[in-house]
Amino acid sequence: MIAESQPTITGREYQVLRLAGQGKSDRRIAATLGVAPSTVRNHIASICRKLGALNRFMCGVLAERAGLLHVTRR
Repeated sequence: MIAESQPTITGREYQVLRLAGQGKSDRRIAATLGVAPSTVRNHIASICRKLGALNRFMCGVLAERAGLLHVTRR
């Protein structure tokens, strides 16, 4: 599961995580951020690894529990 300290999520990963948490598809996230859908999938895979999640759904659950979806970023 999640390591004792909060995982280090990059600014771009946080943007992808926030949009995915809103239910946006990879294609919609890619269009919003101006990147390729494969880039979005790579970011999501990276986030899942950092959180110790086995799939996208669990990634979202763990991100919510870790407070990552409610963090204010500058």
